[in-house]
Amino acid sequence: MTRMRACQHCDEGFEVAATGRPPKFCSGKCRKAAWEAERFRKAVDEEVRLKVTVAVAKAVAAAERRENRRNETQAPGNRRNETPPHAPTQPQLTLLPAPPPRPGPLPPGPSHRTRRRLLPPPPGRSRPEA
Repeated sequence: MTRMRACQHCDEGFEVAATGRPPKFCSGKCRKAAWEAERFRKAVDEEVRLKVTVAVAKAVAAAERRENRRNETQAPGNRRNETPPHAPTQPQLTLLPAPPPRPGPLPPGPSHRTRRRLLPPPPGRSRPEA
């Protein structure tokens, strides 16, 4: 028994077998064309989203600049071409703590060149002679 189904890309009807997973597209060409169309749509959406994000960021930055200018001009006695009334202060010098003493040489220990011992063989097996 066969059933009819509409292709998701071209909306043309096609027969579907009664067993197995039903296909979404009528042919490989429609499947590839639908994949490319979806990829193009996502790229365009990403580009539009990026442009909107940049436009919003520019608008927010411009509003902040306008607000800063408004605050500067409304402050009493504050003019842009004058230096601030407070004098610059000298930075405070602080002494750093002494570094901790260096440790002495390491005590003699086992040589790193010695061969590591092998684990014993599992029960019922013997180690092959080399």
